[in-house]
Amino acid sequence: MMEQIDLDTGLVDHISLTCLNCHPIVTFNPLHRQRVVEHIGAHILHDSSVDRLSEPCRLCLRPVPLCKIILKRGKGKTGKHAIDVKASSCPNLLKFSIAIAAVCSVSSPCTNRPILCPHCDDSESSPVVWSYNF
Repeated sequence: MMEQIDLDTGLVDHISLTCLNCHPIVTFNPLHRQRVVEHIGAHILHDSSVDRLSEPCRLCLRPVPLCKIILKRGKGKTGKHAIDVKASSCPNLLKFSIAIAAVCSVSSPCTNRPILCPHCDDSESSPVVWSYNF
């Protein structure tokens, strides 16, 4: 359940950001947004109980279409895509840098990120495909 969206900080304030697939339940610190993507990505890559054919959400593992992540273009001609928190829905919804997630590094090894499908229409309201699904 979401309490409030604070677009200025780039964080979505939650009662909790959790992995419901882990027992006991793992709770994430919203200040370390990339860790949520890394943890869920590890489930997708290495957990045989995750149904990959259901295209699980990369933030919470719920199957498509229960979660919807929409990208919006930033301001200006060269504005980069960012998660549109007003149009997206997920219990673990949060904003993170897609550009940083695209590059593997020691501090951020997971490259799973939302991308626009090059074969779909270029509508701003089109749901994304996560790179691990593509």
